[in-house]
Amino acid sequence: MLGTSRLIQTLGLCLGVIFMSSCQTTPTQIKQEYRNMASDQLKLEDLRINESTIVIDTRPHLEYELRHWPSAVHMLPSEWSKKDSPTTLAKRLALLGITPKSSVLVLGNSVTRDSQNHYQGNSAGQIALFLRWLGVQNIQMVEHNALSAKMMLNQNNRPQNASFWEPIINKDIFCGDSEASVLKRVLNSNKQAIKQNSAQNPLPTHIQILDSRTEQSYLKDARLQSGGQFKIMNIPWIQTVDSVSRPSKTVAEVLLSQGFSMDEITYVIGDGQQDFVTEVLFELGFKACSFPPLFSNWNEP
Repeated sequence: MLGTSRLIQTLGLCLGVIFMSSCQTTPTQIKQEYRNMASDQLKLEDLRINESTIVIDTRPHLEYELRHWPSAVHMLPSEWSKKDSPTTLAKRLALLGITPKSSVLVLGNSVTRDSQNHYQGNSAGQIALFLRWLGVQNIQMVEHNALSAKMMLNQNNRPQNASFWEPIINKDIFCGDSEASVLKRVLNSNKQAIKQNSAQNPLPTHIQILDSRTEQSYLKDARLQSGGQFKIMNIPWIQTVDSVSRPSKTVAEVLLSQGFSMDEITYVIGDGQQDFVTEVLFELGFKACSFPPLFSNWNEP
């Protein structure tokens, strides 16, 4: 009987532990498996992170829920639209603690190609450029997994709400109808046509275009040849950042060596990644304008 009594007590204790465990919500854990390669850490030396830096995580919902920095605010491009009024968007940002003077670090997945041949990591650039359009200037983006726990030591608390602010829209960041008209004329004209039409219907004296599509797509389009007063360069968007998704300084060196000017607007074209590349150029010190992904319609009059 004594053995049976002890057995019952033991079973009761086990059931109690199981019941208590099932009633508790497991807190979000940060997986401490970050790369610590010396080369990657050197590429992060230019990151400016302090206790007031606001961290934005742009990865998909599931990845964010599985692990994220405790202070990270979750933002997805699909949940933010320029169709909403800028004032409304600024109020939403203020509720997240973001103001034009904020230091913002935008995290995303590494820029890679998945098994379906789709590129990953584009969302960080989209969110970063969206914030820049609304007037937030101090922005940096980097791959989520590249950050070490030491770098994020002071990033433990969510940002507090900020006072509402009026956005100062940077209209030059996203190309409008006038820029589209100019680029269509350039891309649909050969050198001789540009020279003949310049007197009657002059084009800007200096046009520089960065095509962020793949090399294969770029080479298939016969219109994309530098000539006259414009320059066109192809740098696939996946090559505009390094292994930790920081803007590649090599891109700046290549563009400058090809006659691109940091003082003139670089028009960025592509098939969906042009916002990302435009943000890269801004972080490298260039002026840039993201052109809508309407490449298939550019041969129209």
